[in-house]
Amino acid sequence: MAGNKRRKHQRGVVLILVLFIISGLSLVSIELNRTVLLDHIFSLTSRSILVSKPLLNTCETLAALFLVRKEQTTEESETIANFAYTQKEFSEFTNIYNEQLKSGSISIQLEDENARFPLKALFADDSAGVQKAETYRLMFERILSFLLIQHGYEGSYDAAKICAQEFLDGLLSWGGESSLSSEARAWYLEQEPLYFPPFRPPENMAELLLIYWPSVERELAQRVIWGSGDMPGLADCCTLWSTGPLNINTLHPAVVYGFVDNYAIASEFVEGFLRLRANQGERLTPGWYRAIFESYGISLPSKQIMSEQSRWYRITSEAGIGVRRLRCVSVGWLTKSYMQWVTRFLF
Repeated sequence: MAGNKRRKHQRGVVLILVLFIISGLSLVSIELNRTVLLDHIFSLTSRSILVSKPLLNTCETLAALFLVRKEQTTEESETIANFAYTQKEFSEFTNIYNEQLKSGSISIQLEDENARFPLKALFADDSAGVQKAETYRLMFERILSFLLIQHGYEGSYDAAKICAQEFLDGLLSWGGESSLSSEARAWYLEQEPLYFPPFRPPENMAELLLIYWPSVERELAQRVIWGSGDMPGLADCCTLWSTGPLNINTLHPAVVYGFVDNYAIASEFVEGFLRLRANQGERLTPGWYRAIFESYGISLPSKQIMSEQSRWYRITSEAGIGVRRLRCVSVGWLTKSYMQWVTRFLF
């Protein structure tokens, strides 16, 4: 009887040990499968990155080749090519190359950088550039006032202009163009983590959110700078690289508001301007915009501010294998013989 109990006890101990061993082996198997899966994912990701980087470089090369060829083959003409048709031609050009790729694919979008408002132009290089900078500052105030109202600022247009002037003052202080006020200095010293203006023009759009702007809540400031939904922000219509002049033929709709001081007619003017530009077709006649400026009593800016040609371009490239892709934005300026890229950033 005692022997039977002992044997049953031993069998129970053995069963428990077996169960522990099986559980341990299951955990080891699960961890091993997880490690193998992670190695596989890492291998695929590494392969995708290795393939994507050369393809991104190819995107820049293709864009440079297209733009330089376009510049060299463009003949003197009484009309100017509509940039929308140039973009279509560029898309067809890159698709030919894309179809020949055996591994991976690319996508490139071409944009006129002179269609954006040049934030660097707010800072005068020397005494001769003060008047030019003042004109750009006035335009910037109008653009920012419009964006404030469009993004939900509850005050009047005059109040929005005061807020815009306040931000411009902060931006100029940030860039070293003017001295910091005592209020701004105290505010920067209270920030956590602590930071202080670098006293140079912004090098990244994210810096705009760091600028002293006491009259506007941070949530509204974020919408005005980054945009919200279909409504553009400063990041969508401004550039940190070009110094102008603005290309009237490609100008971003939000930047057109910079020409109008009377808010009552601003939207009507901008809509009419954009409609007139769209109706020009494949070729634009120089000075096509003069009539609408005159009809609204708006003075035409000087050639230092506004032009009908561009030298600065931006490409947004996407390359990779399958869903694993890298994206890159490259900005550069064009000459008759080469394209000089001045910045690029991955995202």
